[in-house]
Amino acid sequence: MSIENLKKSHASAMHACQLAEQQLEQARHVWKQRIANGAGDDELDRLEIDRLKLERNIERLRVKEQQAYTAIAEAEAADMAKCKKQAADHFQRTHASMAALIEDVQQAAESYAAAVSKIEAMQQPYFDAGFTAQQLNAKPVVTALRIPFDLQGVAKRAVNLPAQLNARFN
Repeated sequence: MSIENLKKSHASAMHACQLAEQQLEQARHVWKQRIANGAGDDELDRLEIDRLKLERNIERLRVKEQQAYTAIAEAEAADMAKCKKQAADHFQRTHASMAALIEDVQQAAESYAAAVSKIEAMQQPYFDAGFTAQQLNAKPVVTALRIPFDLQGVAKRAVNLPAQLNARFN
């Protein structure tokens, strides 16, 4: 049963209990009137039995109302536990995805740093070859290797990127 249906059931049980209490109050009022009018013992006994039946009925209705309330509380607790579990599962999946992403970024940064190191290692032989070509009065086809940015600085930032991402998301 859904929580909404349980709440409707609880509301109807409360309403039934209130109606029974009103009936009991009316029965007491009638009983007092009969006493004031000098009713006989048989009639008063019958009214007393009716009053006792109403009181038992009220007790049964109160038990039903309490059971309905307990069912609501249990359903809400189960729903809350389900939501908490879903949130925890979602967090775990997100955390695992983020860890995999950080690992991918780490590998990419290491690969980029290795490529930068290879380029830097190739620069000196390239310049040496250019210098040798100039000494031999030969003009190299490419006179200079144009590197538009600081490779060493970029490599350092790339290597530090996974640590920065990890610190941000943990």
